[in-house]
Amino acid sequence: MKTYNGKYEHEKCIVYVWEDGKNRRRLDNWRGESSAGFGWGHCGDEAQDLAYSLCVDVTLSRDEGERCYDAVLDEIVARLKPRSSWFANEDRIMRVIRNAYMQPATSRL
Repeated sequence: MKTYNGKYEHEKCIVYVWEDGKNRRRLDNWRGESSAGFGWGHCGDEAQDLAYSLCVDVTLSRDEGERCYDAVLDEIVARLKPRSSWFANEDRIMRVIRNAYMQPATSRL
């Protein structure tokens, strides 16, 4: 399972990805709309870049990232305290994605 760890280091917001508690790497910025990189605690370009990149990393699809990043932005990224450290695992992110895009069952009565 992947765990994401956001930190504010050297005047920049950096996100690390841990896979099964090891193999740390930096999260790639797949959107790149903001020249400042990632951010959280708001809904600006930096936060949108982070939400999109988390979605792409979890779903392994840029198309899915585009479709679902608004939900991750609203439910996770914008609610984080700015310039603070945080953790989120891929299960939490997938729950937000599933909840946002689940179709209600319809009855054929």
